[in-house]
Amino acid sequence: MKGERLWVSVAALAIVATLAQAEPVPPMPADTVPGDLLIDVGSRAAQEHLGFGWSRGERTRELGIIFQWIKCLEADVWFDVETVSDVDLWVRAAPLHLPWKRQNVGVFVNGHWLTEWVCPDDPAYSDYYVRIPADALEVGRNRLIFRMGYRKRMGRDKRELALAVDTILLRPGAN
Repeated sequence: MKGERLWVSVAALAIVATLAQAEPVPPMPADTVPGDLLIDVGSRAAQEHLGFGWSRGERTRELGIIFQWIKCLEADVWFDVETVSDVDLWVRAAPLHLPWKRQNVGVFVNGHWLTEWVCPDDPAYSDYYVRIPADALEVGRNRLIFRMGYRKRMGRDKRELALAVDTILLRPGAN
């Protein structure tokens, strides 16, 4: 109507602008190469890399995927690097799906903010990617942190859940 004003939140405009500028996610490589660290998160072998914030390993009935839920608003992954260089990070994960809310995941390494992933409005597994710059890494032990936007209890499960993580792939030497 004439004379009416449309009010749009600055935050909403920033989100739309960010999503419009987002580059396509490179697919997670199907094969590993020497130097890769592939963490099959639901497996027993993954436990040496998982710190605070993780639940127990589980398997999906439909897909047979072995995964582990992030049950807190923050979860740690520990990994070692022998030489400092850029590292490509892929994560295959599925949010706890709430039709009225999208999961946001802040990604940090050694206290450095890297990016924020906004999960699609879909409970399916998706690949997420970020390049970790060399200046955020240290020779030896490094700490990757995922910070969740929300966690929630669903159905009869008494745990509060945020993100189901299947696989984490770190590939050093990215150019």
